[in-house]
Amino acid sequence: MAIKILLPKVSFVVTEGKIIEWLKKTGDPVSKGEPLLVVETEKAAIEIESPGSGFLGSELAPVGTVVPVTTTIGYIVAEGEQSPKLVLPSEQPIITAPIKNHPEANQGKTTEDKWMKVSPLARRTAKELGVDLTKINGTGPNGRILQEDILAFAAGQDQVPLSDSSPVGSTLPSQAVTHDPVEIHEISTLQRITAERMTMSFGTAPHFYLNVQVDMSQAFVMREAYLLEGKAKAGGRLSFTDILIFAVSRALKDHPALNAKFENDKHYRFQNVNICLAIDTPLGLIAPVFHQADRLSIIEIHHRRVDLVERAQNNQLAPEDLVNGTFTISNLGMFGIDSFHAIVNPPQAAILAIGQIAKRPVVVNDILELRPTLWLSLSVDHRVVDGAVAARFLKTLTVILENPYKTLMKQD
Repeated sequence: MAIKILLPKVSFVVTEGKIIEWLKKTGDPVSKGEPLLVVETEKAAIEIESPGSGFLGSELAPVGTVVPVTTTIGYIVAEGEQSPKLVLPSEQPIITAPIKNHPEANQGKTTEDKWMKVSPLARRTAKELGVDLTKINGTGPNGRILQEDILAFAAGQDQVPLSDSSPVGSTLPSQAVTHDPVEIHEISTLQRITAERMTMSFGTAPHFYLNVQVDMSQAFVMREAYLLEGKAKAGGRLSFTDILIFAVSRALKDHPALNAKFENDKHYRFQNVNICLAIDTPLGLIAPVFHQADRLSIIEIHHRRVDLVERAQNNQLAPEDLVNGTFTISNLGMFGIDSFHAIVNPPQAAILAIGQIAKRPVVVNDILELRPTLWLSLSVDHRVVDGAVAARFLKTLTVILENPYKTLMKQD
């Protein structure tokens, strides 16, 4: 019996996906768990594994097709078995073997129907730079074309300057209308849906904001002490982001009203503390998840952050890295930003915006001192939490960060 290939639902907020690349062609043998295609959702470009073993059916949803989640986009059949007819929503065209006549599909093969493997990031980079993929020799596994292959090829091309057809010294008639040149950049599915969700969040969730300045002097001392021991344990340098994720997860355990969502006119409090960390990537903003962060040591959080950031930058996040987030942290401190207000990531109840750590004047025991401080800005959905509850959360978080040895190290 034929096995359906479904567009998976990678999280409760993802409703559709765009097929970026089929890693196999119709008729090819496939094994269960083998990467089968690449799909772009609002979360990321992710590889989808084969749901079974057999041969890829004769009809596939074409590259570039946007379909709702749980839609059948192809079949896996047994040897000699006829593939069922594929019917897509809105009468979308269907790929039949061999796959032809689709502009994005042509970026995955040569004119002689010789199939090429191309990473999602390389495909997008090639499109932005106008590079013909058929002229690239891939250096990745099995000859797969990577982003660095595209950049190397583009760097080796001679740049031809645009010619100016206007004679030297000529002027336009006074009534002529001129426009400054512009560049049109096509946005990714991730950017488009992120824009839609942020518009929806800001337009429907009544935001309010709380700001607090935190003295990070003891956090500095603790981090420096951790560097010698932690470098050996963690295989790298601990960051203040690691400390903040650790601290936020513990504060949320004491204030579960912030670890919640508003949906269908009801409040839902999550049982697990799953921290999302906003990361800037070539495809746009992605927020992978630290599942059960309140149960992770600071070293484990460090390992998780290094791994997630690296895979997010290379579009290698798995579906499970992007689901069930309950609270989001957005850190722009590395860009020299002192403070900012973030938009709540729906359907979550709150998001914490983090600025840079810098020496600022503070009064300590009636004496003015320069100390390393940090501005935290909490954006909250007022339908879920009121000001007093949010303020108590920030107070707890401040105590944790200003007394790290008492809280941060007792469970490590």
